[in-house]
Amino acid sequence: MKKLLLVLLVLFSSVAQAAYPMKPKLIVVFVVDQMRADYLTRYQDQLGSKGIRRLMRDGAYFPQAEHDNFQNMTGPGHAAVLSGAYAYRSGIVLNEWFDQESRQLLYCVADPENGISPKNFNTTTLGDELKLVSPKSLIISLALKDRAAVLMGGRGADFVLWFNKKEAQWVTSRFYSKASAVPEWVSEINSDLKANTKKTAELDGANGHRRTADLAVRAIQKNKLGADGVTDLLAVSFSSFDYTGHRVGPLSPDMIPMLQSADQAVADILEAAAKSAGGSQNLLVALTSDHGIPPMNTDMHTIRMDPELIESTKVRAKAEAVMTEKYGKPGDHPWIGHVGELGVFLDWTTLEKRGINRSEAEKLLQMELRKHLPSAAVAQILTSTEIEAGRVPPELQGRSILRTYYPGRSPSVLLLPQPYHFERNEAITQHMTNYAYDRVVPLLFWGQGVSKGIFPGGHIVDLAPTLAFILGITPPAASEGMVLKSALKI
Repeated sequence: MKKLLLVLLVLFSSVAQAAYPMKPKLIVVFVVDQMRADYLTRYQDQLGSKGIRRLMRDGAYFPQAEHDNFQNMTGPGHAAVLSGAYAYRSGIVLNEWFDQESRQLLYCVADPENGISPKNFNTTTLGDELKLVSPKSLIISLALKDRAAVLMGGRGADFVLWFNKKEAQWVTSRFYSKASAVPEWVSEINSDLKANTKKTAELDGANGHRRTADLAVRAIQKNKLGADGVTDLLAVSFSSFDYTGHRVGPLSPDMIPMLQSADQAVADILEAAAKSAGGSQNLLVALTSDHGIPPMNTDMHTIRMDPELIESTKVRAKAEAVMTEKYGKPGDHPWIGHVGELGVFLDWTTLEKRGINRSEAEKLLQMELRKHLPSAAVAQILTSTEIEAGRVPPELQGRSILRTYYPGRSPSVLLLPQPYHFERNEAITQHMTNYAYDRVVPLLFWGQGVSKGIFPGGHIVDLAPTLAFILGITPPAASEGMVLKSALKI
């Protein structure tokens, strides 16, 4: 009898220990746009003690986590953060793509009916899933960039806000608010911006971090986030980091004050969040980036490399000429709908009107562009027919292509550049590949239920399912990430 009681006592103790931990009152997710992995390791000693360095010191830190997109940029990167989905499922393959129905470029969060919305985003976010099981939870997402705010906020967010540079105001759209009206607590900040043009003019620099943090702190205070019996979620993206990085490159000393200003912004938001939620013990925090960035071409001279820029205008002219030489003049619309982000988009309607097989046209472009483009800049050229058949390069590069490809949105012909070669545009340096400098970013968790340590591995699609596990809710619908066990106290 005593043995039986002892066994029952042990079983009861195990069940008690296995009870799900108390859920955090407030989740805060930060994205620092274009913060490649080595910023934190190179400059950690220049950070304060209450912001990002605090998360590094006391949380679960994955210094070299990875994105799985073939073309790493703001739209696909932010889409992955809180959905846990690869682009082939979410549909956000690029910042913009050639839409075969309208025969025009389509911005990733464009919506003819509502202006800006997640219409083109095919899955749910962590906030959406939280809202489904806890309708009283408040979900707020904000960033200077509209695509960053929308793709973190998803469909069910209470407030999704971004900055309209032309109007110099924080705005939303009809999708989230009737008549695109912003709440009173945002109107107060907008009035201040309108009265002080200097503040508005400096939003692209470090001051952009300050203004983003001011809005986030106001959102916490006015909505009393984390102050009631349900879990709230705040997502914040710091876009100014990306604006500056494109102008000066990641090796410039000008990026140090940008990192420090982002760090201070994180510290201020965490302080407000802890106060609103009744203490930092009630917070769950994650921080990452949407993509990295390569050095400027001039910096590459240090290691005797002189990368060649890919001229999209010349690629388009050549592709159009190749098609015209083979099939004649196209008619009302060109053969080529668009060339950009290392992709050539054929106009399907033009092909159909002339009775031309898509695969045949793609193969023609592939062969002729191989002759035209130097192998020193372009390693390989793939057609969408090959990708759909799974005929892609081995290992990581092939996987990223398959995880990014979305029929009708991805290009007809895809250019695979050599390392450190990218497409020329107005920026000094540009991110658009799956090489390590574009792919590898930091990933941090801190707060309730999180273990302390520095860990290898990690993927950005793991962020959402890991937070969902801590919350005890279903991961976002198209999530394919894994729960990062090493980050958890289990």
